[in-house]
Amino acid sequence: MRKIIVFVLLIGAMVSCNHANKQEKVIKPTVTVSILPQKYLVERIVGNHFDVNVMIPPGASPVSYEPTPKHMKELSNSDVYIRIGHIEFEKAWMKNIQNINPDMRIIDQSENAELIFSEENHDHNSDHHHHGIDPHIWTSPKEVKKQAEFIYNYFISNYPELELEINKSYAVFQDQQDSLDLYLQRALKPYQGRKFL
Repeated sequence: MRKIIVFVLLIGAMVSCNHANKQEKVIKPTVTVSILPQKYLVERIVGNHFDVNVMIPPGASPVSYEPTPKHMKELSNSDVYIRIGHIEFEKAWMKNIQNINPDMRIIDQSENAELIFSEENHDHNSDHHHHGIDPHIWTSPKEVKKQAEFIYNYFISNYPELELEINKSYAVFQDQQDSLDLYLQRALKPYQGRKFL
């Protein structure tokens, strides 16, 4: 009989602790981004202070992807949506995204990026650009540094209580991008001027 009482008390204690842990779970603000490389960038700068919702999952096409109800629910809880800037998904869905959460701020990560335009779609006689902007602005360390600064400035302005931690993370990340850029310059120097696919 004593063993049964001890067993019941142990089960009760475990259930009670589990219930307390669930109640202590901190709800983090949600940030939504379009693609996975943006999640990496946001997390490197702001650490684990935010839940990052990625709209386009790995392997899905940014041209034809349609968000799931789960993504839309997470979107409705987001404080900010960070656009990558020039992908078909954003062109097709941005109005709907804004309508789902009118209070959510939308910022464009490509705002300060040096964009690459395809020759056949760039009118050299005017400032007018057609389709054909290369959206892959996260593949150059120099461009990633600009985007990191843009994201850093947003979070420092809107979450000043995280400034000390964000400053440290940002400095480390920028140093890593400088090292990567130097490494790539040295590794690719023998191939300068060559074309590749």
